[in-house]
Amino acid sequence: PVRGDLPRTQSRLPSLMWLALLALAMWVYATGLDGQYIPNNGDELVYTHIARLTAASGHWLPLVSELDNMRNTKPPGLFWQAIVATHWGQHWQTWVLRLPSLIYTLLITGAIAWTVHGINRNAGQALTAACVYLAFFCTFRYGRPFLTSAAETFWLDLPLFALLWQCRRSTTQ
Repeated sequence: PVRGDLPRTQSRLPSLMWLALLALAMWVYATGLDGQYIPNNGDELVYTHIARLTAASGHWLPLVSELDNMRNTKPPGLFWQAIVATHWGQHWQTWVLRLPSLIYTLLITGAIAWTVHGINRNAGQALTAACVYLAFFCTFRYGRPFLTSAAETFWLDLPLFALLWQCRRSTTQ
């Protein structure tokens, strides 16, 4: 049968399944943010050290580190993000440091879904695209730890999404 001939409830079933899978994936991403066994790399502890000492100094700059040659390893935005998230070190917990990375990852996921839906007006395909993005191991590995990866991906992809949205808007008018 042609897709248009299917009953409405049957045609919505795949979209509901993808929505459930997306909700499950988001739950998995949020679970264990404070755990020491999430996929990450050793740099996270170095960045935590720099952010903690910089917050303790009471100043945004210069970045502070007791580790030789490790003060200016990343853009200061990563450390400022930690300072703001922990309220100048008042709430120093691992999940608080990692939460902004998770938020960036979920914003990218939303932008992917919104863009795909805007291109073809198919909710099922938009949800599928969001799930595929979250299914990549590199997204899972670098989209949650206290690293620059999620923020870089968001800010570098934002102009691309803006261009796609603008192109879509100009073709529909």
